[in-house]
Amino acid sequence: MKHFLSLTLLLFVLLTACRPQPTPPPSPTDAVKIMVAADGLHRLTTADLAAAGLTVDSLDTAVLELTLDGRPIPHLIQDNALLFYGRAPSSRYAAQRAYILRQGTAGLLMSEQAAPPAAGEAATHLPRTVHFEENSLYDSRAAGPNGAVAQGYEPWFWRAIQAMSKTELEVELTAVANGGGQMRLGLWGVTEDRSLSIDHDFDLLLNGQKITTVEWKGAVYHIAEIDLPPGSLQNGSNSLTLDNSVPR
Repeated sequence: MKHFLSLTLLLFVLLTACRPQPTPPPSPTDAVKIMVAADGLHRLTTADLAAAGLTVDSLDTAVLELTLDGRPIPHLIQDNALLFYGRAPSSRYAAQRAYILRQGTAGLLMSEQAAPPAAGEAATHLPRTVHFEENSLYDSRAAGPNGAVAQGYEPWFWRAIQAMSKTELEVELTAVANGGGQMRLGLWGVTEDRSLSIDHDFDLLLNGQKITTVEWKGAVYHIAEIDLPPGSLQNGSNSLTLDNSVPR
């Protein structure tokens, strides 16, 4: 039996962040551009503003105005940091949206509303999707009807899983929390034996431990979704084995 494989892992991880290398501060000014690439709440400290060239000892809405295309944008001063909700650009030709923070003009204060604490326990970890794929093998039969790449079809694959053999993959992970999660394998069955109810199968091992046996029928796409118990994944290198060496 021969299969093709692409791989996606859904992990439970702790979020990490990185900061760019410091650059020399620009010349002082009374206004700076704040470039926003994604929707969400943005926070700028006095140090962040000083690095952009706007030097202020403390933040005060009475002397700071935030605008977008000339329109005032509500913002909040909290713990000597500027908070505002920024929006990603709506144009396909722009990667960022430019907000202007100007010193010397009163700004629009963001309204506040008290809210009760959320029920339940605080989250200790968050899910993150990590995608692993290498376009090493091409099979035109997997492109979809009439050779056109249709939705749900992918003609490029990472590895071939040969009969009576094992395929080994190494993936690097960082900030893994409890080691549990979900794995999704994108598979293509190259052959089909109509006399068999199941003509593709292999054992899936993660870091030397068998997780499950993957089975499907026919020369078709198959997406295997596999739950990983806590402790399956680890920080650093993780070994994934697709074992097709045992006849069934």
